[in-house]
Amino acid sequence: MPLKDIALTFIPQLGSRGAAYLVESFGSAEAVYAASKQEIIERTDLHEPIAREISSGRGLREAERELAYCRRHNITAIGATDPRYPALLREVEDRPAVLYVRGNVEALARRAVAFVGTRKISSYGQRACYEMVRSLVEAVPDVVIVSGLAYGVDGACHRAALDCGATTIGVVAN
Repeated sequence: MPLKDIALTFIPQLGSRGAAYLVESFGSAEAVYAASKQEIIERTDLHEPIAREISSGRGLREAERELAYCRRHNITAIGATDPRYPALLREVEDRPAVLYVRGNVEALARRAVAFVGTRKISSYGQRACYEMVRSLVEAVPDVVIVSGLAYGVDGACHRAALDCGATTIGVVAN
C-alpha cells in the first residue's frame, strides 16, 4: 500500500507536481519521508516550511485514514512508482501522485482510447459515439474506453463500450 505516496498528497502547498518531483528526486515516497529536512532542502530546493512538514511526518495520519477507507470500500491505491501505474500517465508532468482504482486494476495496462466532449450531446452525437466505439472495439478487441463519467459524450461512450462488451475506465477529477 502506498501510504507515503498518499501522505505526500496531504502536504499543504506541495501539489501534484511537487510530489512527483520529490518522488523522482528520491526514488520513492518512502525515501522522501526517510530524509531529513536539510537533505530534502539540499536535494530539491524545496522551501524550508514544506520540507519541515515532510520530515516531521505530516500527512501520515491522514494517509492511514485514507487507506482504511480504501480497504473498507474495495479501492486499490496505486502510487506513481508502482509498476501498475500507467506508463504514459507517468510521463505527464502534473500527473496524480496516487490513482484510486475500484475494479479491474489490470485494465490500466491495456491499450486505451480516451473520449471527451460536450455535456450537451445531440441525438446525432450519441449515435456517432456509439458507432465510433463499436468500430474501435471491432478493430481492437482488447481496447479500453476511457472518459470522465460526465453527462453527454463521456456517458455515451461508456454506455456504448458496455453495450459492445468492452472495458471502460471512468476518470473522476479531483
